[in-house]
Amino acid sequence: MSNSLISVVTWRKLALRLSAALIGFVGIATVLTWIAPEEAVHLAYKFGRHWASLERKDAYLPDGTHFAYLDGGAGEPLILLHGFGGNKDYFLAFAHYLTPHFRVLIPDVIGFGESSHLPGADYSPLAQAERLHALLSMLGIARTHVGGTSTGAQIALTYASRYPDQTGSVLAIGAPGVSSAKLSPYQEERKRGHNALLVSNTDDMAHLLALLTEKPPWIPSPLLAGIGAERIRDRQFQEEMVKQRRSDPLEERVAGIATPTLLIWGSADKIVDPDAGRILHSVLPNSRLLLKANIGHSVAIECPKALADDYLDFRASLSTQAH
Repeated sequence: MSNSLISVVTWRKLALRLSAALIGFVGIATVLTWIAPEEAVHLAYKFGRHWASLERKDAYLPDGTHFAYLDGGAGEPLILLHGFGGNKDYFLAFAHYLTPHFRVLIPDVIGFGESSHLPGADYSPLAQAERLHALLSMLGIARTHVGGTSTGAQIALTYASRYPDQTGSVLAIGAPGVSSAKLSPYQEERKRGHNALLVSNTDDMAHLLALLTEKPPWIPSPLLAGIGAERIRDRQFQEEMVKQRRSDPLEERVAGIATPTLLIWGSADKIVDPDAGRILHSVLPNSRLLLKANIGHSVAIECPKALADDYLDFRASLSTQAH
């Protein structure tokens, strides 16, 4: 048998094995979706972490506070912070495009995911920014770029206001807390007594998904329950966090900060109206504002590649200015 024919036969065998493995994986995932949806979600997270070149790690502050976080890539460090009720795996698709360029660290913000849940603790953006600084100090990271979505963006901007000399830049996606901004549909609902971020069942999760995205994807009910399981479990704890919130206008805290800042909003954001982005842009002298057409609040989920392209262009512009 010729070498070329051997190669063809070998590749066919390999292709058949890969196809069988893929079919087996899809079959297992499908079964899990219906009989063990939370396990199916965790399996997807593990696959996503591998795809994004991220490894799960743990860190403990001197007071015992535990951070679970993802870490991968190489280069200047970039910290990404998820929003209220989310977790570190929210950014997997976005991070896939970033780890070839930067060292990306994505913690479970304290009070969420696998990180410490501290009953009665202060969960204000300022307190969370101080915890983040403690984590970075422990990891030996003196200067970093920070980014976040929703409440994570609020924390990232607060971090930059507290530690401007240690912050290379900020990425803020749909940051809440701008008291002078136009009310969003979510905020109008809250005024009427319903907080969609507090999830008790699958129907609540479906409603939240409709608010978070402009074009909600179809997700089977069992899988939606798996995605929302963490929120449902932590509902009472998260409700206590919401009750302690006080007026803390973000636009006043960050006004005049010179840190290069990329503000990104979905034009159809139903959680935080894009008006908040325009206000922040007006008070941040070294900022740029991008509106993503026909995208909702979850920009990193709805268009991760486009978001990554925007961010890489932003970072490249900083390097150009430095030279």
